[in-house]
Amino acid sequence: MNRLSALVAGGLLACASLAQAQAMKTLPINRLIDNPTAGILSKGTFGFEMNLYQNGGVLIGFDVGLLDRLNMGASFGGSKIISDTSPDWNERPELKLKYRLVDETNVWPAISLGYDGQGHGQWITDNPQDEDLLAKAVPAESRSRYQIKAKGFYATAGKNYILQGFGRMGVHFGLNVNPIENDDDQGLNFWLGLDKEINDELSVVAEYDFARDDVRTGLSRSKGFMNLGARWTFAERLSLEVDFKDIFKNRKGDGITDTSISREIKITYMESF
Repeated sequence: MNRLSALVAGGLLACASLAQAQAMKTLPINRLIDNPTAGILSKGTFGFEMNLYQNGGVLIGFDVGLLDRLNMGASFGGSKIISDTSPDWNERPELKLKYRLVDETNVWPAISLGYDGQGHGQWITDNPQDEDLLAKAVPAESRSRYQIKAKGFYATAGKNYILQGFGRMGVHFGLNVNPIENDDDQGLNFWLGLDKEINDELSVVAEYDFARDDVRTGLSRSKGFMNLGARWTFAERLSLEVDFKDIFKNRKGDGITDTSISREIKITYMESF
């Protein structure tokens, strides 16, 4: 009888775990590629993310659903991590917060407010070994920053649609102000994005960042940043993403890396506690 009870209890736990895992897989995405969405993690859920980018760069971050409407997280990384030379760490860990202001309805999109201090790409600074390159390519006011600026304070809206016979598609819009990087270039910026399911495992993601806050003194050519990605959720809580960033080659040369399209890998794991 005890064995039977244990078997039944084990079966119930397994079913509960499976149901929970399926729920993880159907959670709305909380980030496109570089830009946040209005989606949030549910309370008691956390996500772990690792980005692999150019120059042996590794960025590790996590997000936690603290409350029903509030997520928080942090990230840290650097370049030359996957290398045979000494790593160049980012200047500091970066924090992020997101609050779900309005839930999505049949008519209205979801709306979230947040802060994200994490920029993307290599951290540019006055490094003695790069001094000559920096002097030629990067103006002094554009140093001590990421190649692609962080969002800073932002608001974002998103709406999901079911296309008959073609699955779900999400449409996203956001605006931000970054008061931290480049004192002389703190204008209002905008971005657009969408994600589209191909099947229950595969989806494609696209985003366009106007980069209006990174033109005067920044490393942008005013074309905006166009990014494309493919996401494979090959396990209930684990996904692998391949991203092609800066399709329009908007980023100016910084003397350290070239301006070709960046090919990056992102691994995401989600769990509950």
